[in-house]
Amino acid sequence: MCPLCNLKKKTHWYFENDKYIICDCLTCKVPMYVWKSHEFPTIQQRIKMYSDAQRRFPNRELSLLRRTVPGHFHFHMR
Repeated sequence: MCPLCNLKKKTHWYFENDKYIICDCLTCKVPMYVWKSHEFPTIQQRIKMYSDAQRRFPNRELSLLRRTVPGHFHFHMR
């Protein structure tokens, strides 16, 4: 089972809606956006998430590298 599909509240959560969650990554301790569905978001949905991330975390850089769970869309703000 995918650990991001069944994400438990083990770290600080910044935001949650019906599409995605923003929480601190359990592994690297930085903000992480997690798409709730195991399907890949559309380009418009990704642009909305990226824009939100830049607004919420202006001093961090967006990282699309997915090391631990490569099959589930998420990104980090490092």
